Amino acid sequence: MKLNKGRYDEIDNDVYQLLMDYDPRGYPFDIVSIAGWMDIKTRPFSSLPEEKRDYLLNSEKTATGFHVCDMRGQFPSFWIFYNDDGEKGRWLYTISHEIGHMLLRHGSNPTEEQESEAEYFAKQLMAPRCLVAALGMCSPKVIHDSFGLSWEAATYLSDSTEQILRNRGGKPYAND
Repeated sequence: MKLNKGRYDEIDNDVYQLLMDYDPRGYPFDIVSIAGWMDIKTRPFSSLPEEKRDYLLNSEKTATGFHVCDMRGQFPSFWIFYNDDGEKGRWLYTISHEIGHMLLRHGSNPTEEQESEAEYFAKQLMAPRCLVAALGMCSPKVIHDSFGLSWEAATYLSDSTEQILRNRGGKPYAND
């Protein structure tokens, strides 16, 4: 689902504010550390008992990952559970996506629009388009190697960044 330009800009600002507050020292950004800095605990499916892991992997809603807020203690605790099978870039993307749901204040049953927002948030958190464009990193291999994205995400970012640069005369954003 395509979001309106204003919503993309709002999410960009949320991501940039998070990165300015976290103050990473280079890239690829350590997504698990960002979650920890936000006081979000992460747990891979491989650490779960086999029965629970199999249940999660066989459920369409939880097969890649999910987040929960545990309200049982004096203070809420936030968790992201993620499928750590396969390419590392994929599960880091899942963690980024779930951080997006939390930061954007989506509920436990996100709408299609909220899923699109979390998808865009995750892409921007892992490899902000303005940084990719400013550094001239438009090939999928360079993006994959530099930011730790999956090949699928790196190819998408490469194609979309090149298209935006062509459409805007070499500037990733209209106000650059």
